[in-house]
Amino acid sequence: MIKKISDKTLLASTGIVFLAIFLFVSLQKHPNYHKTSRFEHLAHTLFYSTVNHLALVGSFQGEASFSLSMPYFRQENGLTCEVAALRTVLSYRGTNVSEAELLDKLAFDTREPMSSDGTWGDPEDGFIGSVNGSIFNRTGFGVYEKPILNLALEYYNAAILEDADLTEVLNEVLSGNPVIVWGLLSRRASVSWQTKDGKVVSVRPGEHARVVIGFTGDPLNPKEIILMDPIYGRIRMGKNKFISDWEIMDNRAVVVYKDMTISNQI
Repeated sequence: MIKKISDKTLLASTGIVFLAIFLFVSLQKHPNYHKTSRFEHLAHTLFYSTVNHLALVGSFQGEASFSLSMPYFRQENGLTCEVAALRTVLSYRGTNVSEAELLDKLAFDTREPMSSDGTWGDPEDGFIGSVNGSIFNRTGFGVYEKPILNLALEYYNAAILEDADLTEVLNEVLSGNPVIVWGLLSRRASVSWQTKDGKVVSVRPGEHARVVIGFTGDPLNPKEIILMDPIYGRIRMGKNKFISDWEIMDNRAVVVYKDMTISNQI
């Protein structure tokens, strides 16, 4: 028989979690991570840890949820959340590959900082700048879904979910297919530049890739989305918050299927 956990016990245990995280959080942030401030990182860590703690309590009380069993690989460089997310998915599929190997294969549109005339690369075509750069000093940004798709296709069949909605994403997850999505760590003003071909590129400094691995509640109207975050590990995010951030990033999503591409079949 499961005993009901008292409010006082829950509050005390949550307080212990807060204290432990506060003492060690400065050691957890990658020294070159420049998409959030250290204060924002602390706030995110405390929030996600509390949500996960409460979720554990909820699981004992019979809260409905579904999630894939996913490994966690912390991103090894300041701006490699997209590659770390793909590494997580590949490991889930049974292929263990290092972040360094994936970076060697990833398309880079430019490895240079923004030029003095204000032109730079296009994240639709490849990674921009240094993997330990910063969008704030224009030395690095990241990459969008097409180069990640091309990298995924070197291992497994994969696809971009065009104009996807949350129901489509969760249906993939229910079928055992994790989905890489682009969201936000923080809501900062957009930064814009032009490519050498004259295309205007507008990005969000807080852009961040995660893997959708599950949900709580009804899949047609979930309460929370369960994600594997390359910084914070397994987290839960309210449905409305998830959708809002995802829409700002144009609902970018890549699904990786279990069947290998022909070149990787034995």
